[in-house]
Amino acid sequence: REEGRLTGVILDSALEALAAMILPPSNEVIRRRLLGGLTNLRDAGLCGVTDMGLEDSHIQVLRDLDREGALPIAVEGFAWVKPGQSEFPAPHRGNRFALTGVKLFADGALGSRGAALRDPYSDAPLERGLALWDDADLVRVLGETSARGLAPAVHAIGDRAAGQVLDALEVSRVRGARLEHAQILSAQDVAKMRSLGVIAGIQSCHYLSDRSWAPERLGNRLAQAYRWGSLAAAGVPLLMG
Repeated sequence: REEGRLTGVILDSALEALAAMILPPSNEVIRRRLLGGLTNLRDAGLCGVTDMGLEDSHIQVLRDLDREGALPIAVEGFAWVKPGQSEFPAPHRGNRFALTGVKLFADGALGSRGAALRDPYSDAPLERGLALWDDADLVRVLGETSARGLAPAVHAIGDRAAGQVLDALEVSRVRGARLEHAQILSAQDVAKMRSLGVIAGIQSCHYLSDRSWAPERLGNRLAQAYRWGSLAAAGVPLLMG
């Protein structure tokens, strides 16, 4: 057992093992599902949506639908980029589909103890969560995707993950990136976000889903969680969702 990795490997990677045994859908199936879902959203009153994790096949189908004028509402997409990846899609701005950024996952979730913390979990002293990227690879990908005109958005829930992402943004000199969720931050992290021009992508509903276990996971570090007021006071832009 490697300290801090057991929970992440078992819980946060469980779905990947299952997904690997399922044949990927054809472009025709993807097209039918996308059109069905987007039509339902249009009928519910939405005029546009953002998808924060598009696969290559989804991007191709959305481009085709956009070229055909078949999209019922506007779609903004972020391509899902994984560790070790060396090829990236080009930005796209069509009539109703725009590929504007990339989405990376720096760690897992707080509930499964996959969020990467600087110090061990209060209710699991041998666990510190799961950091998904090597430092050098993260710097490389952030720099290369930004140079292509794709805005990086990085999922980072734990303070260790947030610190790694902020360090990588500083080294790669990328500005205007998004730190998605930004749930657990030190005061130094908040100040660094401001100095690097990082945007905080905040989903306030996560507090409601986490409130039953966050005090147990974090203990006295709960004061460092959900620091939306501190971010706003420091001048960090908040993008609410």
